[in-house]
Amino acid sequence: PLPSPAPPAPPRAASTAPPASRAPPAPAARRPSPPPRPPSPPPPPLPKGPSAAYEIRVSHAPDGGERSWILLCSGKEVAKMESGGSSEARSFTAIASPGAGCELLMRDSYGDGWNGATWTGLGQVVTFPQPNDALTQSRGWSRPGKFRAVSFTVPFEPPTPPPPVPPAQPMPLSPPPQPPPLRPPVAPSPSPPRSPSPQQPPPPPLPPVLPPSPPPSPPP
Repeated sequence: PLPSPAPPAPPRAASTAPPASRAPPAPAARRPSPPPRPPSPPPPPLPKGPSAAYEIRVSHAPDGGERSWILLCSGKEVAKMESGGSSEARSFTAIASPGAGCELLMRDSYGDGWNGATWTGLGQVVTFPQPNDALTQSRGWSRPGKFRAVSFTVPFEPPTPPPPVPPAQPMPLSPPPQPPPLRPPVAPSPSPPRSPSPQQPPPPPLPPVLPPSPPPSPPP
């Protein structure tokens, strides 16, 4: 007889496990970025020259009593103009060093600028136009008004020499003292003749000196 056929295999249960995901490809190796460059050092400060006198001029313009300014160099006040001055052109002298940093603080008490006046000195020509230009707040002035601050560096150039001082007038030499006038010699006045003194009588003659008497002889 023929062998009986083998029973059929049971069906495979459906797998509930998620399909295995493929691993992502490894990223390509990146080259390390170079380190950032260090910041460049600030430029060295300009060397300062010896102090010198500089002339400052403020040109003519109306309403001069409203204008004032202060010049600071290396943090120190070197020149200024108070308010209430004249509208005519004015000159000032500032002592500063070439290469020093300066700040010019300009003020107009009314607030309408300097009416065309210019500030000239230390290689700068500065104007103060109408408001809405570059006005700043007060830098120490208590009164209200409009202000402008201008920063600059004293240039390395020969400063304008100050006006020459007129030479001092020599004092007139006083004449030497004159000796007192000589007086004519005075003749001595003749003295009156002396009257002869009365003669005194001669002193009496002294008595004669007698020899001493011999001693008596003894009796015989």
